[in-house]
Amino acid sequence: MTKTKEMSNAWTYTRRTMLLGSSFLGSALFGGVTVPTPNRPQRKVAMVLKAADSPFVVGCTQDGITSLRYRNDAYDTDYVLPGAVLGTAHARVRRAGSEWHTFRTGVDATKPMHSAALELAARDAGVLLTTRLAVDEAGLTWEIMLRNDGMASVEVGDLYLPMPMNTEFPAGQPVSMAV
Repeated sequence: MTKTKEMSNAWTYTRRTMLLGSSFLGSALFGGVTVPTPNRPQRKVAMVLKAADSPFVVGCTQDGITSLRYRNDAYDTDYVLPGAVLGTAHARVRRAGSEWHTFRTGVDATKPMHSAALELAARDAGVLLTTRLAVDEAGLTWEIMLRNDGMASVEVGDLYLPMPMNTEFPAGQPVSMAV
């Protein structure tokens, strides 16, 4: 079948192009052909935060959460963007008359990583910024604390909490990537 010129000036469809297109689409959807995707960073998981009866499976590195899955999900889905970290906090602070200081949480070397919680901290200009990520039977808890360790007042210009959630779910990918 050929689309005639009266129907459209833009496209010409022949029986061959329709069959080739439909066979490629069918193969891609049902597993015969792998559709190329752009290069993505790999997901890193150094430990799993564990809690009895938690509805979540949470993987992390010393920088924060790198994998977040719902345990009983009908489709095994990772909600954190591959190569990204959830749980860090960024702050911009200053004392009266001084310059702005920008800092972000990292691993707090004074506190060990627990099997059910991860604590991240940063200190700058006499201000302590901490985040604590914990898994329990109710779910995932994210606590953020900003504390002034000095006597002078501190102005907080920004408190930024990145939410790098996975929004791409291409077909044909392994379950460690997405649905």
